[in-house]
Amino acid sequence: MDEEILEAIDAEDTEKKEEVSEEEAVNYLVFKAGLNFYAIESKNIQEVLRNNEIFPVPFVPDYMKGVVNFYGKPCAVVDFSLFQDYAELNSKLFLVLKDENDIAFQVSEILDFHNSKNGTIQKIAGASEASSFNSTLSFMGNNGPVNAPILNLNGIISKIRMDLENA
Repeated sequence: MDEEILEAIDAEDTEKKEEVSEEEAVNYLVFKAGLNFYAIESKNIQEVLRNNEIFPVPFVPDYMKGVVNFYGKPCAVVDFSLFQDYAELNSKLFLVLKDENDIAFQVSEILDFHNSKNGTIQKIAGASEASSFNSTLSFMGNNGPVNAPILNLNGIISKIRMDLENA
């Protein structure tokens, strides 16, 4: 009888350990903006839009292309490549963020959903809360190793707000 109880307790402990390790794993959406790879926690993405028309808006930073219609609600479009001071994108692919700021990142390509258990997360030395990136996701992609900076949405949104105030 005691052995059965011990086995039951061991089985519960094993299940709890598996649950904790699954909770610790974080899913990321890996995408390209121009020639560069980036990652964002998938929980921060509300929807992926394709082929939506961008309506220009005056008096905004160059990297803000305008707004897209997101179910009747305007959503500001940030060309993520221009935001990083790279070449402008002509893509019609948008990642709508799941937050109150109504922002969509214009990206070139969505590559994959990647689980952090299958890769390595490394903190970026010297990165602050205001930085666009605090860590990187490294994993083996189909064409070799991939190092994708993980977006720090708080830092990015702070920079956008500051740029809008100064525009």
